[in-house]
Amino acid sequence: MVDANPNPNQALIDALIAALAANQTAQATAIANAIKSSNATSITYAATPGMHEASALLDYGTKSGKQAFLDGCAALDTKFDMTAASTVDFVHEIERRARISGWDVGTYDITNFNIAPITTGTAVIMKNFFLEYSQIPVSVNKTACEDWQSGSKKESRATQNNEQMGLCIIKSLTDEARHCLTVHYHEFTLTRSSTHLSSSR
Repeated sequence: MVDANPNPNQALIDALIAALAANQTAQATAIANAIKSSNATSITYAATPGMHEASALLDYGTKSGKQAFLDGCAALDTKFDMTAASTVDFVHEIERRARISGWDVGTYDITNFNIAPITTGTAVIMKNFFLEYSQIPVSVNKTACEDWQSGSKKESRATQNNEQMGLCIIKSLTDEARHCLTVHYHEFTLTRSSTHLSSSR
């Protein structure tokens, strides 16, 4: 049955409704695509939080920066008494901490050292601080520590990493081991103002 009083504006109303629906669909699609694009470009893969932007300074003025410092400095699960029997566990745990905290990656890696003498013409002979410590010359270790304290890497992520590692080691020692270390403090510390165990032998 034909409407006796047809709305003369019905065609216009229908067209406006269709246009509004199409506009809403287009907006929803645009928003979804923008979110997808943002997620795809803003996430940088890192195996651990410490490895994310491992060459960038940690901002200790932020909550995340402070937490990174506390996590890095925290004592290891097993106290180290500096005996041969406990060395394997200690090395395993400190290596894991280095990986989690990002001490061993990026431009400011503090766990691997190039020991190649300049005079040999060999560009790189890398030695790992934890696994090959006895093969790293004192001069190489000392130069690295000096670079972190007053050289080109002063006030860099390397200095932050070194401070974290030194505090972590100190906190992870038994009372007896810490006392033994204190007796020889002057032999492995470049300055008395900071804990830099990387220079120990």
